[in-house]
Amino acid sequence: MKSWVSRIALSVVLVLLLGALAGCGIPKNDADNPKKSDGPITLEFWTINLKKDFSDYIQGLIQSYEKAHPNVKIKWVDVPGQEVDRKLLAALAAGEAPDVVNLDSMNLPKFVDQDALAPVDGLLQPNDLNAYFANLRQGLTFNGKLMAVPWYHAGPYIGMINTDLYKKAGLDPNKPPANLDEALQHGKLIHQKLSNVYGSNTFPNIMLMVAEGLPILSPDKKKAVFNSPQHVQFVQKFVDAYKTGAISSGVIGKEERSLPQNLENEQVAIATMQGAFNLTKIEKNAPNVFQKIKVTPPMKGKAGIIPLKGIQTLVVPKASAHPKEAADFAKFVTSPENQLAFCKLVPIFPSTEQTLKDPFFTQFEVKTKQDEARKIMVSSMKEVVSDTLGIQNEQDLRDAFDEEMRAVLMGKKSVKQGLDDAVKKWNESLAQSQ
Repeated sequence: MKSWVSRIALSVVLVLLLGALAGCGIPKNDADNPKKSDGPITLEFWTINLKKDFSDYIQGLIQSYEKAHPNVKIKWVDVPGQEVDRKLLAALAAGEAPDVVNLDSMNLPKFVDQDALAPVDGLLQPNDLNAYFANLRQGLTFNGKLMAVPWYHAGPYIGMINTDLYKKAGLDPNKPPANLDEALQHGKLIHQKLSNVYGSNTFPNIMLMVAEGLPILSPDKKKAVFNSPQHVQFVQKFVDAYKTGAISSGVIGKEERSLPQNLENEQVAIATMQGAFNLTKIEKNAPNVFQKIKVTPPMKGKAGIIPLKGIQTLVVPKASAHPKEAADFAKFVTSPENQLAFCKLVPIFPSTEQTLKDPFFTQFEVKTKQDEARKIMVSSMKEVVSDTLGIQNEQDLRDAFDEEMRAVLMGKKSVKQGLDDAVKKWNESLAQSQ
C-alpha cells in the first residue's frame, strides 16, 4: 500500500510540474536561440547513480573533454534514479535547465510531448549519428526526429534451461526451445512428467506481442490496435498453456522477482527472455541449480527480433543555453572509445557498432556461463529493437494491459473481452494526450 501511495503522490507532483512547464513554456534560451559561446562556458551534466561506483571514470571523461576544449567547463551532477524526472521537470519549469541529461528511454515520451528536448539530429552531423546502432536510434526517434543520443544498456536477453529437469522430462537439453510455440510445447511435456515443475513464467505482455510482429498502435500512434483476431489467437496460447502447466500457476503475480515458481527453486525449467545478470543471481542464491543451467539464445517471435527494454540515453533540453556544445559533449561521452572503457568497468553493452567490434567483445575466451551468455548477446545485438512505444503514460498503460491479462489467465474474462477492455483504457489515455 505504501508503494502505491508514494507512486500516486509522485504522479501528482509530476503532473503539476508538467502543467507548470506547459503553462510557462520553454525559456527563450533554447536550441533555436542559443547564447553566443565565444567566452568560457559551463555545461551542467546530469547522470543517474554513477557517482558512487564510477566517479573516477566520469571525472576522467570530464577532465579529458575540458583539456581538449579549454573554453568549456563541465559541472557534474549525479541524481538518484527515482528523482531524475521530478528534478528535471522542476529545473525546466524554473528556467534552470541543465545542458546534458542522462534519461532512461522509457522516460523520454513525457519530455518529448512537452517539447522540452532539442532534436539531436539538428545538433550533430549525420556521420556522427551513424556511429550508433540504427535499431537503437529508431526507438529514440519521435515524429522523424532523433530526440536522444543512445548510451549504454544491459544488452540483449538470453534464454536458460534447467538441463536436469529437461532430462527427467525426456527432453534433449541440447535442443532448447527456439520460439514461443516450442517453449510452450516443452513446458507442457515437462509438467506432464514432473507434476511439481512448470514450463516457464512467460507472460502475455506487450513486449512479446512486439516480438511476434503484432501491431500495438495505429501508425499515427493515436489508437491501440491490439484486439484483432490475430492478437486474440496469440493470447489464447497463453490461456491454454496456463491450464496445462506449460506456464506456471504463479505467473499472474505482479512482481516478477517474487513469482513463487522460478529457476532457483527448480519449479520452472525454462526462462525464455532473461537479463544476463540473473545468471549471477542464481549462482549466488542457488549454486547447485546454477550447475544445471544451460545458457541458450533468447526466444524470438515471428518478427525475428529481440525487444530491449529501456536503454540509457543522453538528451539536450531545449532550454540549454549552449545546445550545440552540449550535444558535442554528449557525443564525446558516448564515443566508441569512451563506451569501450566504460564496458570494461561494468558488464554493460554499448550503443556504438565500433565498440562492439573490439576484441574485448569478439575475442574473449569462453570459460564460464557468463562468458557463454556474453557471446550470445554479442551475436544477437543486431536483432535488438528498442521496446519503447513513444507514448505518454507508457508504463501505466503497460501495467493496465498486464492487469487485464491476469484477469484473462484467471478466467475472469475472455481473451477478447480482456483485450477490448485494455484497448479502451489505452485509447482514453491516448485521446487525452493529443
